[in-house]
Amino acid sequence: MKSKIRIAMLVAAAGLAAPAFAQDSVSINSNGGNGLPGDAISYANTAVQKTTYVVDLSELTTSWGTKFRIGPIVKSNKTADAVDTFFNMFWSANTISQTMLNNVAPASASYMVWTAPGGGVNPTENSAGSGVSAPSQTTQFAIGGYETGTEVTSLGSRFYKGIVSSICNFDPSNPNRLYVTRIHAASNAAPFNGATTLADNRERTSFGYGSIDANGNTYFRADANGVLAGNPGNMVGNNIFRVRSLSRNFSVVNTFSDAGGTDGASTDRIVTRDTSTHTCPTGSIPADKAGLSSGRYFGLKFQVNPTDLTNFSSEINPNAAVKGLSCPAPQDTRGNTSYTQVALFPNSVGTEAYLLRDLGSGAESAYSLQLQGINAAGVQGARTVLRRPTPASGGLVDNTTGYVWPESTANGSLFKGYQGIVGFNGGCQVAVGRDSAGRGLAAATVWNDTGEASFGGSGGNPMQAVAVCRFDPANPTTATWALAGWSESALVTGANSGKPILNGPGGTPIGRMCSLVEVTNGLPIGPSISAPVFDSKGNIWFLTAAELYHTNGISDFDTVLVRGVYNPTNFSYDLELVMQQGDVFLGGNSNRNYRITFLEISYVGTGTTANGGSSPGAIGPGSMNQAAWNNMDPSTLSQTDSRSLGGLVIQAKIVYDVGDENGVDGADGFYDDPTGTAAQYPNSRDEAYRAILYIGADVPTTPPCLADFNHDGVVDFFDYLDFVDAFSANDPSADFNGDQVIDFFDYLDFVDAFSTGC
Repeated sequence: MKSKIRIAMLVAAAGLAAPAFAQDSVSINSNGGNGLPGDAISYANTAVQKTTYVVDLSELTTSWGTKFRIGPIVKSNKTADAVDTFFNMFWSANTISQTMLNNVAPASASYMVWTAPGGGVNPTENSAGSGVSAPSQTTQFAIGGYETGTEVTSLGSRFYKGIVSSICNFDPSNPNRLYVTRIHAASNAAPFNGATTLADNRERTSFGYGSIDANGNTYFRADANGVLAGNPGNMVGNNIFRVRSLSRNFSVVNTFSDAGGTDGASTDRIVTRDTSTHTCPTGSIPADKAGLSSGRYFGLKFQVNPTDLTNFSSEINPNAAVKGLSCPAPQDTRGNTSYTQVALFPNSVGTEAYLLRDLGSGAESAYSLQLQGINAAGVQGARTVLRRPTPASGGLVDNTTGYVWPESTANGSLFKGYQGIVGFNGGCQVAVGRDSAGRGLAAATVWNDTGEASFGGSGGNPMQAVAVCRFDPANPTTATWALAGWSESALVTGANSGKPILNGPGGTPIGRMCSLVEVTNGLPIGPSISAPVFDSKGNIWFLTAAELYHTNGISDFDTVLVRGVYNPTNFSYDLELVMQQGDVFLGGNSNRNYRITFLEISYVGTGTTANGGSSPGAIGPGSMNQAAWNNMDPSTLSQTDSRSLGGLVIQAKIVYDVGDENGVDGADGFYDDPTGTAAQYPNSRDEAYRAILYIGADVPTTPPCLADFNHDGVVDFFDYLDFVDAFSANDPSADFNGDQVIDFFDYLDFVDAFSTGC
């Protein structure tokens, strides 16, 4: 504890602020009106380019009684709006690192923590917290995301996009407390300058988010799509960037134009002004797997000829050329590539996966999944193509319920999660895993041809399923397929039906998967299921529209997160309800309840992408760390153990219960969002934020070793000296027995603990 106080004192003595901002926080409402403006920070403020804070995770219990932990890890930034309409910006694509690092020093020296409403460091909207330091040895992972919003300034409007990185550390003996280092990695526009013209303040580029590794290396694409033509400095061609977040110069905003990032020392331009179109770098190789501190870029080009040997691009050095192999003729790629640390093939550090389509049979003909081993240098090795079965060969069957997926033609069902804007904004389609017997697993969401025809091709599709392939990596010809989840719509089949969601293994249905149109009663009408992802035991997770039954006979239609619990004996999945819109959790730091009011599956836009496209912000293969908790051996875990989850991120809209609908402080049990151009509760004191939520294992905490006073993992004479030093200085950390008084009883209690040891 004494070391924590020293850190805070050193920062103060140097005349520096200790930047911190808890993302589980609510404001003190300095303006006395409704909840706005809230306490989200501004991307343009150089004082908060790096912020450090503690997030204490809350308990989450599933329909099977399985316990996980959940917490809001990072809020998006606030735009520089002249009029506050929203608390913060929208999240789009977001990911978690695909590996985690054990026994590493925390990313930052000190963090801030509080456990009361209003706590934080926003100078006008929060009251101060307390400084703490993380343990000297921790486990580390990272979360990245892409934020977007329209800024309404005194000169006019511009469309802002930014990249945020969050490096998270935890002590395995106290895993429910995360130490978060939040970094603003990139901005597509300089901080607004009202003394110039609107043209001078225009954005110079547009971003698409890719991935982040456990060291904070963050990858994204940049071009000038949607940017007003003619601006000097507009981005040219296709570009891939990496920001080494922990190396950022936090005294500047890292603003991007065709010249690159203003923080050039932390920014690598890997692909420069390429005339070919690149998809988002969603499959980059983590630093700890590549053997490079900066990691290694790996990505696809968009709709290139399969004979082009640069179809795949793999970074050779931080700023150099690309190389690659073609995909097998006569096929071509669709969507983005996913990376998993699950190494299914020899001499590889992981597996890359993506969709393949047949050439010459129409643009929408993605029937196959391609999996390929990749080594630390980014060189592809063994690969396999997994083609979905036709009705003549048995089709797609749910081995739990016996349901057979309906198809009107031999190749009628397609893998179409790449449609819409995901190729340019982020998100990947093919999940890869492995079960405890060493068998490979691959999955993607399939679209039914009947539904597609019913809605005019691009008009949306309420009939979908999650198709899973199981195979021997050494002999992929043994592959078999099964359905993990599915839904039918009366708009297509004449009846609403979907796979049951259960109250326990083999238990009673508490609901069913359904089509999104049953939830929305209009637009959007689809997609209804997100891309899937596997955990370390082969369980499959995805978002889906669902009908949930209630004892009063009234159904609730919502978007929900489910876990398909894998039965390796008969290759089947039972669905467990993990979370749904409307769930309420108590913030471990804000000490205020927050309600999940929106979980996103379908992209809502204009033109041909208005429906039928998956949202880049929905979960998918990049959303989960596929190791078991803390890199433990998954074979030691039961199939339902929450520790099979290495961590899942999901973006959501959450509303904190802070006051009533008339602007009066004090939680009232309602969650009245005051935002929007026609808000239902414009005077509400409640606060609504877009946040990236983390869901992790519920792990019992190890009782702390009280005698290890300096938290270095060893009980020795230095602990005794540090305690005596703190005791002599009347330091708060010397209140050993926690009675709020520092006296000789604290000394005696410490000596007793020191003598006993741990």
